[in-house]
Amino acid sequence: GLTSHGEEEKKEECLQSRDYRELIREKKLEKKLGKDGGKSDELNRSVHKRLLVSSTSSINTLTSSLSRVPSKLRSSLRSSSALLPNLEEDVCAIAAKEVTPNKCPFGHGTVYSSPYPGYVHGNKKRGVCPNGCRPIVDSDLLEKESPEQTVMREALEFLELYYKERQAEMAKIDGFLSKSERIDQVKTSIETTGIYTHTFDELQHGARVAWRNAPKCSNRGYWAGLKLLDCRHVKSNDGMFDSCLKHLTQAMSTGSSEAFITVFPPSHPRAKASGPQIWNGQLLQYAAYQTEDGVMGDPANLLFTEMLSSRFGWLGPKDGIRSEHDYLPLIIQSSPEVDPELFEIPLGCAPPVHIHHPKHPELSELDMRWYPSPAVCALDLSLGGINYTAVPFNGWYATTEVLRDLTDESRYNMLLPVANILGINMDDNPVWKDEVMAILNKAIHHSFKSAKLAIVDNHTLIDGFYKWYHSEMKTRQYCPVNWKWVIPPMSSSTNDAYLGLNKATEYTLKPAYIVGKSAMALELRRFGRRDTSKAMEQIDELYLACSAFQAFAGEVGQIMRSFANVSFFDACLFDPQKLKVFDLIDQSTVVLFVSSTHGNGDVPPQSTKFFSTLFGERSGLLEKKCCGVLGFGSSAYPVFNGGAKYLSAQLSSAGAEEIVARGECDSVKGEASAVHEWLLALANNLAAMPSSSDLVCKFAKDLKEGSASVDAFMDIKEHLKIDVFGNEEVQAAVGKFFLRPGLRGSSYKSSRRRASLDSMPSFRREQISKRRISFVAMESCERANNHDETEDSPKAQRLMSILQSGGGGNVGLARLNSKHSRLNSVILAREDVIGNDDNVCGVSSGVSRRTSLIKIDLTSCGSPPYQPGDHVRVFPKNGVTEAELAKFVANLDCQSVGLDLKEYVHIEYTGEAKAEEIAVNYPLLHSCLDGLISVHELFGRLVALNDSLSMQACVDLASHASTVEDQTLLLGISKDEQAYESMISICGLEWKDVFTTFPSLCGRVPLALLLLHMKINHPRSYSIASCKEQVGSELHLLVGRYTYSRGDGKLEAGVCSSFLTGINVGDAVTFQIVLAPSFHHPLDSSCPVIFVCTGTGFAPMRGLLQQRDYLLSRGEKLGKSFLVFGSRSSDEGLFHDEISDYSNRGILNVVSHVYSREPGRRKQYVTDELNSFETRDVLLQPMLSDPKCHVFICGSANMAESTKQCLRDMSPFFDSLAEEGRLHCDVFGAVSSSKPPSAHFATAQ
Repeated sequence: GLTSHGEEEKKEECLQSRDYRELIREKKLEKKLGKDGGKSDELNRSVHKRLLVSSTSSINTLTSSLSRVPSKLRSSLRSSSALLPNLEEDVCAIAAKEVTPNKCPFGHGTVYSSPYPGYVHGNKKRGVCPNGCRPIVDSDLLEKESPEQTVMREALEFLELYYKERQAEMAKIDGFLSKSERIDQVKTSIETTGIYTHTFDELQHGARVAWRNAPKCSNRGYWAGLKLLDCRHVKSNDGMFDSCLKHLTQAMSTGSSEAFITVFPPSHPRAKASGPQIWNGQLLQYAAYQTEDGVMGDPANLLFTEMLSSRFGWLGPKDGIRSEHDYLPLIIQSSPEVDPELFEIPLGCAPPVHIHHPKHPELSELDMRWYPSPAVCALDLSLGGINYTAVPFNGWYATTEVLRDLTDESRYNMLLPVANILGINMDDNPVWKDEVMAILNKAIHHSFKSAKLAIVDNHTLIDGFYKWYHSEMKTRQYCPVNWKWVIPPMSSSTNDAYLGLNKATEYTLKPAYIVGKSAMALELRRFGRRDTSKAMEQIDELYLACSAFQAFAGEVGQIMRSFANVSFFDACLFDPQKLKVFDLIDQSTVVLFVSSTHGNGDVPPQSTKFFSTLFGERSGLLEKKCCGVLGFGSSAYPVFNGGAKYLSAQLSSAGAEEIVARGECDSVKGEASAVHEWLLALANNLAAMPSSSDLVCKFAKDLKEGSASVDAFMDIKEHLKIDVFGNEEVQAAVGKFFLRPGLRGSSYKSSRRRASLDSMPSFRREQISKRRISFVAMESCERANNHDETEDSPKAQRLMSILQSGGGGNVGLARLNSKHSRLNSVILAREDVIGNDDNVCGVSSGVSRRTSLIKIDLTSCGSPPYQPGDHVRVFPKNGVTEAELAKFVANLDCQSVGLDLKEYVHIEYTGEAKAEEIAVNYPLLHSCLDGLISVHELFGRLVALNDSLSMQACVDLASHASTVEDQTLLLGISKDEQAYESMISICGLEWKDVFTTFPSLCGRVPLALLLLHMKINHPRSYSIASCKEQVGSELHLLVGRYTYSRGDGKLEAGVCSSFLTGINVGDAVTFQIVLAPSFHHPLDSSCPVIFVCTGTGFAPMRGLLQQRDYLLSRGEKLGKSFLVFGSRSSDEGLFHDEISDYSNRGILNVVSHVYSREPGRRKQYVTDELNSFETRDVLLQPMLSDPKCHVFICGSANMAESTKQCLRDMSPFFDSLAEEGRLHCDVFGAVSSSKPPSAHFATAQ
């Protein structure tokens, strides 16, 4: 039929534009072939020839069409000519060949689409790449391949992709095979054994590309940050479980801010059921129990929990107490020949995140919580023809994922309980669900951030993905997308992606994550069918109709929907390659490094990866490069500015040239002047360079003269607008603000609320009923809504507008606390374990030593989670009396009058300086801007009244002094650093004493000047001394009062330690909980543990011992433990009764008390005890030789260093402790008690 045209162009056009099925149908080839054999031969040769030279897109079309030709017609085609019997096989072979990456310049490999048509939202006829390639949609074509052929084809496709993307980087490594050598190696292995082994980099890159190819992932932009934990050598159930725990430990140590994937051995292509399996959908999931009035727990896991009960005998936690948040045990099967085993997740492995809201503490009463890290294990990794059936991976959550888990009707269904406890009106509010979800979404984000766990909000998520999608289409020119999965379920239309991606196409690119075997399928394979009739009768009929139908009738699709929307695909990693930091370094003339010091003289841990790369493989960038180093440290520690010294040494080794001598700033003294001197030296050296610009020269001149900072200071000072409001004015405005009509209505009496309560399970109704609501108070509010308002004065209107712009009623520091994630609570108890109750608050002459156990109530702040070993940052009140504070603020000049403690101020900046500049240079002012601040809170808590005046502050204060004597003294100490330091050593030169030291300043110092010069009263850190599982909603601190002396010998107390050791029951306290995963108890409670501490260094040890007590009560096996506790004397030994009880009950096996000032006994330190024969040879050395041993050290920096050196000399295995993360140090304390502290000095303590 084709030859009858007689025109070559027509034949070419026809072959290129029509598929094989259309050609056959149009020319009736079946009839032709039966009548004219000669012409048929010519036709077949022409068609066969054209097929061999067709383009990739044509081949894809032809093969797809050929598979749909009726079998009768295909038989006729084969029998008509000697050329046709292998035609279909040739087409298949050509198709497989033509879609390999070496044929398509875009290197995507074979494109699949399952189920047909595969394009969920896209154009079904459009190619997936600019080359016109289209997906293979018929499985018949692929079923013709043997397992070896499939492995061979996909392996070659992957190697083409791998060498295209990785060859340039990997070629630098010795032993890296060329592409042809590696292909020959893989071919030989497949032909011999039917399988081949991926290298580490091939496996890691393949896992990353599979993430990049995942069409349902909205955060693929960080695919290159996925880290591989290679466990292909693990072949046992126990080994797999240990690897899973290590994975969780690794994830939790980073706050779930990095993505990890653990890969176990693959299945063999010849035996598809040969790979290991983790039956669970995720490593962390909550169980579900059927009760008489509903499901307790996560209903999504009800069938899995019942399977655990019927097949493995698991009935819940070991203590027999079931809850809504019991972790499911893991079912692990290393191979089909091995019986699956049940392993329980250790209790401290992944502490849940308690959901709480910064402005709705009542939300905490519902006890909502979620697991901290999504670790999915229900997907397989298909990579280069090899299928990995056990590949748990983690990322971090999107807020809307947790939101749906908590609010979906088929999950925890918390919409009604949240609405009820918040008092949201549901009767006449059709969008009450949106209001609840918005509040809960914020609570989830706040809770994860408070727990120092990574989470991404839905807006940031889709914004980032849409930008990455355009970048991917520009650079890679193809990107599969499933619109329904990528678009967030909340506020979907607020981003351009909502419409911009509605025509996006979905298809499957390998490497790929594909749905693995379900737990039900694995159960069926191992145990056969189970009788579910009894369980079915116990389940609510409506619930059964919904979930059972989906689980049974739509098993594959349901599992895919359940596990494709996992947190791995929503993980948000920082991608340093996006910043192109090393390119910037290469292009720069001068490179400056500013670093603090962490731990024992190290650079901050977040920077170690960057510096190891820079000083390692990229060190060539620094050769002959002009560099400078500025370090920030504290001389309160033995290793001063170790981070900066390390950088200087590395730069010198790399051949860099120092343009300025290393600067070392001491937070204890002279930090500001050291920074200024270093900047001045840098500016002068830059100005002397031949290529320096006029701007650099001006900067050096201004810095020398100080004109730049003075100009900026004066500009900001002149543009500050300060309003002062009386207490009565504020209270009246706040009352009107909260009692305005329509705020709450009658939601507490809502009929919908009563009906919803009746429909809830009993345990949920009890949670709601515990919250007592005062209907009388609400009725009075409703009556107040109807009051007649008189016309407000301009000042009152101004005050109301301030309240409204600040979110309403955020008076005092509530707004600041929210912004900085601070928690506000009260003191439950204070027990003085050392010292007398003298009520000294750092202001009396009788300052005595004291150590106190402080108990903080957490119920009023949402009962946030914490673990033993974590830290608390306490925001102290200033160490002044009320009378002294009132006198101080009365001496200020604010609108030509003094201030009163009961007044409020509102500070507004009207200039052009950027907020970022103000935040960096004037943090106190930045914290106060646009908020209504109580004068009492501002000077009683927020500002650092105990800080010393800076030299620049002395200059500015001199201009306001009215006497020559004060002016001369202030100017003198501002220009002479030695005189300045001498003044501080004598009297402290503290802000709280400024009007006493310089009387002529009284009534003449503007409030604006203080806001620009004073510092924020920074928090001080303390180790937590309790375990939440043991003490409930409490948090314990063990605080020793820090004392120091001035030049005159007068003893004074530290601000925060004095505040805490003098605090009373019921007093308010503001604090933050800081995660410290490096000091947590090992996940495996059977590990041997060594505790070494002195004094208040027992605080974290007390929390860890309480945790061991809790683990023991839950049936956990405890490893051998040894405590060395150093104190001054037996009279000052802390918690003797508790330690004795722990020793008697086996929580501590060996306890050794060491006293340095015990009357009648030789002075002894902890290192003396560690070096004693019995302790050293009999106890410590065997414990340290155990590869699972952990060592915890807490005390002064000198003690910690000497202890580590002692253990290092004792055991050759000590270095492996630090390398493997089994050495835990919590260092505190200053090197001397005779120096006056600054805020930073006290923070170091």
